[in-house]
Amino acid sequence: MFHFFLSTFLVYVQFECQGNVISEPFVDLHTHMEKTYLNNLTDEGTLMDAIEAFFEYAEHSFTKDEVKLRARKMLEKCIENGTGFLRTHIVVDEIVGTGFLESICEIKEEYKAFIDIQIIAMMGTLCLTEGQNKSLKRAADYDIIGYRGAPTLCENPFAVVDFLFELALENNKLIDLHIDESDDANVDVLEYVIKKAKALDFENETTVGHITALSAVSEERSNEIINQLKNSEINVVTLP
Repeated sequence: MFHFFLSTFLVYVQFECQGNVISEPFVDLHTHMEKTYLNNLTDEGTLMDAIEAFFEYAEHSFTKDEVKLRARKMLEKCIENGTGFLRTHIVVDEIVGTGFLESICEIKEEYKAFIDIQIIAMMGTLCLTEGQNKSLKRAADYDIIGYRGAPTLCENPFAVVDFLFELALENNKLIDLHIDESDDANVDVLEYVIKKAKALDFENETTVGHITALSAVSEERSNEIINQLKNSEINVVTLP
């Protein structure tokens, strides 16, 4: 039996739990709702193959209705299994512009009574281009909380980091970066982000995700970076 009392409204509620557990809702900090349930785009198993296949789909098959249909299916599963808070990274680029973003913003509004969704505008292309930059700047007009990039996959990762920090500061948004998502023994980009966030007093507004390259560097180097993170206010979301 579970009871709670809301003194402000003088409401007493009783639930029969029937042996089940009641808990706070789950929080999922890293999703890509515009990619959910996209199956069989490629037979290859590498990250770059998946990225290329997705942009082939975006250029030739994307429709807002189709994206919203898949997103609804995902959210129904999330809600059914106890997720109450969700952050999603949505591609914005020169191919579809803000098309994916518009679709997910509409879905966020549709499901707002059931799940709290945070939207991150995600740099789609792997390099800084005029079209990409304009699309990201337009994203500030939508219901987003921040910007995302995958600088490690880019030709000039430090320039991408600089651009995204500048964009976030200019528009009063946070940043949530995919960092060092590889097995390469190199965490220089992560260290650069740590130092830049500290220099800009932007640590609380900075999240780093993946950081799988930490497993490939030496234990000494790994401990050095981990201690830098521990001594900062940067948010960390580790995942494969």
